Amino acid sequence: MSPIKSQSKNWQEVRLGDIAEIESGGTPDSSRSEYWENGNICWATLPDLKNKYIFDTQRKITAHGLKNSSAKLLPINSIIFSSRATIGEISITKVETSTNQGSKNFICDLRKIYYEFLYYLLKSKVNEIIGLATGATYKEINKTVFSGIEVNIPD
Repeated sequence: MSPIKSQSKNWQEVRLGDIAEIESGGTPDSSRSEYWENGNICWATLPDLKNKYIFDTQRKITAHGLKNSSAKLLPINSIIFSSRATIGEISITKVETSTNQGSKNFICDLRKIYYEFLYYLLKSKVNEIIGLATGATYKEINKTVFSGIEVNIPD
């Protein structure tokens, strides 16, 4: 895999997986009403990624739905990156949020990178990241590929 790099002096080359925890999303069983009805946990999907910040989502899941699926609750200031079919929509959570499996989610290690910087870094690399997508039916970027992408960040 060829690295995606930014060129500048006094910057260090790092892998995305070394500066942020990368999580996949999940979808609670849609046939189980107890996972959805009266839900109060934000559950982001592609339509929610149209703005820089997410303060609310169109759909919500219940705590029971979160517990009984592969969805994870992301902390505030996580980066959501659409990674399947439509690749490259990016938002920053401003509320605790979960996502479907069509996203890769970055929880920044603030000792290594500031979430706003990662947001703009990923935005600047969308076309290059799309080039790393694989799949016959739907193009997708998996967690392993994202973890290995090399970028340059300021010291």
